Amino acid sequence: MTDAQVKRLLNAAVRKAGSQQLAAAQLGISDAYLSDVRRGLRRPGPKILAALGLSRRDFYTKDGGR
Repeated sequence: MTDAQVKRLLNAAVRKAGSQQLAAAQLGISDAYLSDVRRGLRRPGPKILAALGLSRRDFYTKDGGR
């Protein structure tokens, strides 16, 4: 899943909550942090990812030197 797809899921969750402030309160995070994630300034942390049913996996692949 791309960062853009995660942001779309997050934006949908905010719409469902009714506002960014309500969504942040439901997630137990600050409104400023949620805003930063939505604008792409910060990566979503464990609370946001868990609320979206996601987890972060970082990995490396061999791509033939590209």
